[in-house]
Amino acid sequence: MNSSPRYERAMRTLEYDKILAMLADCALTSGAKEMALALRPDNDPDHIRKNQKETTEAKEMQAIKGMPSFGMIKDIREIAERAGKGATLSPRDLLDVANVLRTA
Repeated sequence: MNSSPRYERAMRTLEYDKILAMLADCALTSGAKEMALALRPDNDPDHIRKNQKETTEAKEMQAIKGMPSFGMIKDIREIAERAGKGATLSPRDLLDVANVLRTA
């Protein structure tokens, strides 16, 4: 990734922020919205091939299994972090984790 003035100017000219905002509007979860807004062009061929392979696999899986239901899914990163530190999780936390696992 590049952060030169020329790169930044190109990103503004292409209105990249507006493109990311439109993509984020399509995301169904807060985590997906954050990921969409954080996307940046990549120039690492290995990383690009890996991402293209993952995209192809996801598209094939969707064709076979249909679109997964992401409705009502919550971001459980904070819950997972607390659990990793040995904290006791509330019944609500456990239900949220169960919902994510069921959806996955």
